[in-house]
Amino acid sequence: MAEKLYLGAKVRKLREARGWTLEACAGRLALSPSYLSQIETNQRPATARVLIALTRAFDVDASLFDLDGDARLIADLREAVTDVAGHAEAPSPVELKQAVTNTPRLARQFLALHQDYRRLDERLKTLNETLGRDERAQAAPALPYEAVRDFFHYRDNY
Repeated sequence: MAEKLYLGAKVRKLREARGWTLEACAGRLALSPSYLSQIETNQRPATARVLIALTRAFDVDASLFDLDGDARLIADLREAVTDVAGHAEAPSPVELKQAVTNTPRLARQFLALHQDYRRLDERLKTLNETLGRDERAQAAPALPYEAVRDFFHYRDNY
């Protein structure tokens, strides 16, 4: 069975770059505005007919809608969340795919933040070695008021 083609973020980006309203774009694609909205929010996959209409209306090559680049981004995200999985439950592969499909800029920003985290972690390790500190020493536990503050913060102050 072929994989369904969800193009929401890419279609929205193309439409907004041209300054088209949802209704105007839907008219050019011979779709209803509600159907185009569902495609843009990844509630409906793009069919072959819709893909052809998209390439014609936006005057772009069909390779722009290729999802192989997304596979690399998903793999990078999987590696990044595995690296910090000890802090929280790691997202499932389906959740990672949804993150890349629905919010690719957020996924790339997360990867950039993870790279910054890794660089800072390496600098901290180097600094600890330089100062002769024991790397295995545990960080000071949170003070009681910090634990209570965090407890309420993550439960929306309830």
